[in-house]
Amino acid sequence: MFQSMNCWDTPPQLTNEDIKKMYHKFSHEFAVKPFDEVMEQCNQAIKEYYSCFPLLLSMIQLLLNHSTLAKTEDTKKEILQQCILLSQRVKDESESIRDIKNANSMEALAEMALGNSEEVIRLLNDQLVPYSGDDIIQRMPSRKVKIEGGINYDCCNNRKSSWLYS
Repeated sequence: MFQSMNCWDTPPQLTNEDIKKMYHKFSHEFAVKPFDEVMEQCNQAIKEYYSCFPLLLSMIQLLLNHSTLAKTEDTKKEILQQCILLSQRVKDESESIRDIKNANSMEALAEMALGNSEEVIRLLNDQLVPYSGDDIIQRMPSRKVKIEGGINYDCCNNRKSSWLYS
């Protein structure tokens, strides 16, 4: 269905806005154009931006959402297999924990659609853990300072707060 490209052969990364526009364009086209024609365009975008992991994740989501429109069960299975391969690529190559977790969840969805419940359980590690944001570690400075008498002062907004510290 698609061919891989070397990282050095790809154009620059797309912006989030570009990816949203592309997703909405393809989503609309699935509703008004022949399925095979839109799939060809999707595969071309995947090929062209094969190293843009946010785009790949968006395309995986698009294909998962529209795989039911495939004319045959075999075509649907091929699309779901493509989603699994793309998910595995993101998991193997991305440095973003958020992308890796999203790809893992999407791979599990594709496996579920294929009826592979044991693989879904393996992928989800017997549990669903919500995204914790551990790919973004920031140290937030304390905003409140305790002042005598139990009044707190918000350093950033120059406001007093009347709740007491325990």
